[in-house]
Amino acid sequence: MNSHSLYTRDPDLSRFRFLRYNQIGHGELICWIGISMGAATGVCFVTRNPGVVKRLVVADTITSSPDSAGVPDLFVGRAEIARKEEDAIENLTETTLERWFSQQWRDSNPAEVERMRQLMRTTSRGGFIACCNALSHASFDLRPLLRNVGSSVEASSLIAGEQDANIPETMNVMRQEISAGSTGPQQEHLIIIKGAGHVPVVDGSSQFKHEVLNFLAEGSPKV
Repeated sequence: MNSHSLYTRDPDLSRFRFLRYNQIGHGELICWIGISMGAATGVCFVTRNPGVVKRLVVADTITSSPDSAGVPDLFVGRAEIARKEEDAIENLTETTLERWFSQQWRDSNPAEVERMRQLMRTTSRGGFIACCNALSHASFDLRPLLRNVGSSVEASSLIAGEQDANIPETMNVMRQEISAGSTGPQQEHLIIIKGAGHVPVVDGSSQFKHEVLNFLAEGSPKV
């Protein structure tokens, strides 16, 4: 028996959000699929909790704060805009859409672009500032953790959108570091999602889904 068989959707509880988890030996093993900050969080989690996550997907993330990487810190400027301007989120949404999704995809999917625009506009200024601060903080540095990823999970897969600025190059270095620390026969590969930007699960959804499902299936029990 696992938590899913015990869980019942109750309309009286619909205003709450629930995190469900299985105790050891109950239910399924965990796979972590993280994009951007979710990918960075995944690297931190698996290296601090070895053996909890079985397979790890790391997509489109930087490996440290800009200052630590020796590049200009754009997060500071974005946070400052959010602090000073009442309509900052609405204005920042447009530049975010351009960074996150390729021009071709935006031109071909106006309805989906509008859906993303409306979702982004629900972001609170405080939440936006907090995320920028986290990415700018000197404590954000995945590099010392990367060689421990291989011993923390059974397998990992790295994915990057082809048009996500310099992220493919950054993640190739990440791949090399993870591979250098791996003790098993499997070598990590970097998969490039053709024509996609920072969120390839959206503007490169077909290839992204194909690659991720194949990777997860490799670790599924044979029946």
